[in-house]
Amino acid sequence: MHKMEKKIINGDIKRSTKLLIKTIVESSIYNIYYKKPIPKKKIKSIVFICSGNICRSVFAEYYFKSISKRFDLLIQSCGTDVVLGKEGNIPQETINTAKEFGVEIVDHQSKDISRCRYDSDLIVALEFKHYKSWKNIFPELDKNLFLMTDFLNWPNRLFCNIYDPFGLDETQYKKTFLKIEKCLINLLLKLKIDC
Repeated sequence: MHKMEKKIINGDIKRSTKLLIKTIVESSIYNIYYKKPIPKKKIKSIVFICSGNICRSVFAEYYFKSISKRFDLLIQSCGTDVVLGKEGNIPQETINTAKEFGVEIVDHQSKDISRCRYDSDLIVALEFKHYKSWKNIFPELDKNLFLMTDFLNWPNRLFCNIYDPFGLDETQYKKTFLKIEKCLINLLLKLKIDC
């Protein structure tokens, strides 16, 4: 094995280990201190939140719009790290991978959380850090705030984060979008039951 290959493998192992530790810590904190039952109420508006609003929350918005057409819902997405005036375009990997799920994403510009409907019936964060950001900005609205993984079945919801595939290959996008898809199908089933 070459030195360069060893360096790459060691780097991957270090990154994976750090991510695993972060996941275990954040999931424990969320499950012990923040997790609450999903309310049984009619949902009319949903906001999906991630970091840049160019991968995960965009896919969640457009995918959920495509599978929930019979419901009269206002569905939006936004990002906690989007800077006003510096909104980003969607990476080609997001567009290509979304097409594999039958979702056409066109003309989407990322937007920050100030441009989303903060009083939505359901606010769904992709990671614990997004959950905390929203909670810090809108503490009075935390009863409507959940993590995407709250909609997974046990034991899949044990870990709370769906990590960002940005900068990775389309295989990672597909893995991420498959997990989001599972969550959204369960959310749709919940809407059908509660309506």
